[in-house]
Amino acid sequence: NTKSFTGKRILCVAALVSMKRLDLTIKAVAKVEGASLTLVGKGEQEQQLNNLGQELMPGRLTIKSVDYKNMPSVYKNADLFTFPTSPWESFGIAMLEAMASGLPVIALKNSDLEELVIDKKTGYLLEPNAKKIVEKINEIIKDKKSYYDLSWKTYEYALNFSAKNTAQKLFDLYTSFKK
Repeated sequence: NTKSFTGKRILCVAALVSMKRLDLTIKAVAKVEGASLTLVGKGEQEQQLNNLGQELMPGRLTIKSVDYKNMPSVYKNADLFTFPTSPWESFGIAMLEAMASGLPVIALKNSDLEELVIDKKTGYLLEPNAKKIVEKINEIIKDKKSYYDLSWKTYEYALNFSAKNTAQKLFDLYTSFKK
């Protein structure tokens, strides 16, 4: 990962709906000195989230919709990815994309997403608590060596979910039934 480290650009890609708990991310990032937050998505809570961001972190929140083909540059311009979704989220494709981009991930404890975020190896799994999220963001952005180590580990781990690897695992599973 050759991107320069600023430790201040935080990204979340999700539908702007209540089950994604984006208000929690806004509340947390608002308390991280100098950090900005970019929310990428569309949904019924866009105005409410924008209002909250302007109240808590004026000028540091951007909400936008981005064509999928342009997402690599969005990930490239971030330093950290948050995914505060509800416990019933089945699989976080945006989180996997962030990891493939070498972004450390902060997600909330969630049985289905724990396969993607291996706590302290590819990211951090936290309780849905803004104070704990703030502490973890500050911890990650303070130590450049740990940041780069985590960044590399997330990228390497995401390779396990490439289309080629996933197809091979599915093929192996199907052929195992023939035996």
